Amino acid sequence: MGRSPWTATLQVGLAGLGLASLVGIGRGFWAPYAHRPQPFSPPKPPPLANWQAQSTQLPLPKQPKELFGDLGGTRYPYRQGQETLDARVVYIVGVSAQQPLNRLIARYGLPERVKADSLRFTEQAQARGPYARFIYRNTAHLSACLDPAGRTSVTAEQFWQNRLEVDLQPLPILAWLVGRPALLDKRCLWTQLALPLGNQSPAVAYRRLEALWPGWLDWWAKHYPPL
Repeated sequence: MGRSPWTATLQVGLAGLGLASLVGIGRGFWAPYAHRPQPFSPPKPPPLANWQAQSTQLPLPKQPKELFGDLGGTRYPYRQGQETLDARVVYIVGVSAQQPLNRLIARYGLPERVKADSLRFTEQAQARGPYARFIYRNTAHLSACLDPAGRTSVTAEQFWQNRLEVDLQPLPILAWLVGRPALLDKRCLWTQLALPLGNQSPAVAYRRLEALWPGWLDWWAKHYPPL
């Protein structure tokens, strides 16, 4: 028994839709980020338990365009008695699979430019995912990339694994087919907390930063810049 014209038309349509989806997914991996999100407008300093935000916010220098699509960033200074804490956030779009995120630390997270390959950090993890932990110039640092789904990553491989797990699901794909600007959301809100050691050991400084880290990430996940 032959197929009805309706069945044949439906099959051809579904095949075409599937092919278009595959082509779009392939372009999502390798094509430049066609949609340019709104510029980053740094909000007022987020709350940090037992730390007082200072009134001055300092803009961070932009990354060369050939490395990252930098839409702006800021530095938030905090104080607790005689101690200071430095918090930094930079909004990145168009992260590619070839761009290691440790370049962000080398570019934005330190008092001077250093080679990314010279950085040595240990990788830890909390509920939202991995983060980098390192000491530089007698200061303890926590650093990670926070994606729009609220997951963190340290390496490009982790970032793209999150993209595959989150963006290549039925609802995001359907949203993209009906008008979402990009199938793979290649945005990163890079952030870092830094605490001078003073008289405390690195272990103590890390514990103090790690107590603040979940609340800091939660706040930014809720206030992620709009697409």
